[in-house]
Amino acid sequence: MIIHKGIPPKVNLMIFYTIIKHFGFNEKLNNLEKKGIK
Repeated sequence: MIIHKGIPPKVNLMIFYTIIKHFGFNEKLNNLEKKGIK
Protein backbone atom coordinates (compact mmCIF):
# COMPACT_ATOMS: atom_id res chain seq x y z
CA MET A 1 0.00 0.00 0.00
CA ILE A 2 1.42 3.32 -1.07
CA ILE A 3 0.78 6.22 1.30
CA HIS A 4 0.97 9.56 -0.48
CA LYS A 5 2.25 12.59 1.38
CA GLY A 6 -0.42 15.10 2.37
CA ILE A 7 -3.22 12.52 2.41
CA PRO A 8 -4.70 11.65 5.83
CA PRO A 9 -4.42 7.97 6.90
CA LYS A 10 -8.21 7.59 6.93
CA VAL A 11 -8.39 8.70 3.30
CA ASN A 12 -5.65 6.20 2.42
CA LEU A 13 -7.66 3.41 4.05
CA MET A 14 -10.79 4.43 2.15
CA ILE A 15 -8.88 4.31 -1.14
CA PHE A 16 -7.28 1.00 -0.16
CA TYR A 17 -10.61 -0.66 0.71
CA THR A 18 -12.22 0.77 -2.44
CA ILE A 19 -9.51 -0.93 -4.50
CA ILE A 20 -10.05 -4.18 -2.59
CA LYS A 21 -13.80 -4.05 -3.22
CA HIS A 22 -13.12 -3.27 -6.88
CA PHE A 23 -11.21 -6.51 -7.29
CA GLY A 24 -13.80 -8.50 -5.33
CA PHE A 25 -11.50 -9.37 -2.44
CA ASN A 26 -14.08 -7.95 0.00
CA GLU A 27 -16.61 -10.64 -0.92
CA LYS A 28 -13.99 -13.36 -0.50
CA LEU A 29 -13.11 -12.03 2.96
CA ASN A 30 -16.78 -11.95 3.96
CA ASN A 31 -17.18 -15.58 2.85
CA LEU A 32 -14.19 -16.60 4.95
CA GLU A 33 -15.56 -14.77 7.98
CA LYS A 34 -18.90 -16.58 7.60
CA LYS A 35 -17.01 -19.88 7.69
CA GLY A 36 -15.27 -18.79 10.89
CA ILE A 37 -11.89 -18.22 9.27
CA LYS A 38 -10.28 -14.89 10.07
